[in-house]
Amino acid sequence: MIDELLGVNSLLIENHQSDTEQLADKLSDSQEEEISMGTGTIQLSGECTIYEIAQLHQKIHDNWKAGSGLELNAAEVSDVDASFIQLLAVCKNIAESNEQSFLLLNPSEVLNEKIDAMFMHDFFFAEDDKKGAESND
Repeated sequence: MIDELLGVNSLLIENHQSDTEQLADKLSDSQEEEISMGTGTIQLSGECTIYEIAQLHQKIHDNWKAGSGLELNAAEVSDVDASFIQLLAVCKNIAESNEQSFLLLNPSEVLNEKIDAMFMHDFFFAEDDKKGAESND
């Protein structure tokens, strides 16, 4: 009786492991498709604070792993802190050192205020300001 139960349990475990491996393969395949099909734009929304940095860092890492530049659409950002600004600064520096693009698109008012409060407007937008001034000439 015990041998029969052990045999059934080992069969169930093997089936569960097989199902888990198949699911992991499917998830891996779909993530690869999503990354390769993406335009490199990451949509940001809600809070971008220390509590969300790890998740955002992973999205950025996956984007760069796919070999594309980085575009962050920040129109829907409602709250930011210094850690988020630091992450953006590091991303910009890494992109420049790897000769990749870094675009901070549609920064929300909250994000602009934090960037200005940290005296980093020129760091993030100096090139945009120059382009705007040239087009007005």
